[in-house]
Amino acid sequence: MLMQDSPLWSKLEAYSPDNPNDALTFSQRLARENGWSPHLTERVINEYKKFLFLCTISPHPVTPSDEVDQAWHLHLVYTKSYWNDLCRDILQKDLHHTPTEGGPSERQKFFDLYEATLQLYRLTFNETPPDDIWPPSEIRFSHNHFVRTNTSTHWLIHKPAWKRNYHGIWLILAGIVLAWLFSNFGVFVLLGFVGFVILTPNRNRQGGSGCSGGCGGGCAGSDSHSGCSGDGGCSGGCGGGCGGGD
Repeated sequence: MLMQDSPLWSKLEAYSPDNPNDALTFSQRLARENGWSPHLTERVINEYKKFLFLCTISPHPVTPSDEVDQAWHLHLVYTKSYWNDLCRDILQKDLHHTPTEGGPSERQKFFDLYEATLQLYRLTFNETPPDDIWPPSEIRFSHNHFVRTNTSTHWLIHKPAWKRNYHGIWLILAGIVLAWLFSNFGVFVLLGFVGFVILTPNRNRQGGSGCSGGCGGGCAGSDSHSGCSGDGGCSGGCGGGCGGGD
């Protein structure tokens, strides 16, 4: 049976975690908390639905990307929507969040599971997972350290890519030397600012997490970010389960 003919997929496609009566909907909150555009958020939610479908059909544990994991994690906060509308009425089984054991061996296991998940995605949906939402395993399981930050009291700036671009470093050093030679602090400020802008990389947030579960299937994640990977995860449904993020 093709995925398009699956009654479960039809239900997932029609399902929306948004409550139109909310002043701040699920989609809007997800976009705000991750700094995503409305278009990207809509795409992530669609990939989250695909992941849920894989959870129910996979013969082995599956692991989501970090972006998909963020949608899953936030959905858990909407308890009625998650447990009643999704698990009870659509999946017809529970999908719980449980921690992974962590450590190098777990990390390698979840790395392999993520690879298997990407392969299952290709076979099931007959398309390649989008790289900006499902990055390669090397990026998915790179060393990321995320913290919850109040942006009304803190500024967030990228760490400079010292080994990738020396132009900004030389500009900052030139500003220091010229400011010392000519006693002109304004030169240092100007060149220092330009150097800092050059050094600041423009990168999309990457990361990882993992989760899934179904009849005979399960899921596990990585040691990186929040979600079904790292220190927290999920399990559920007919002997299936998942482990993942913090």
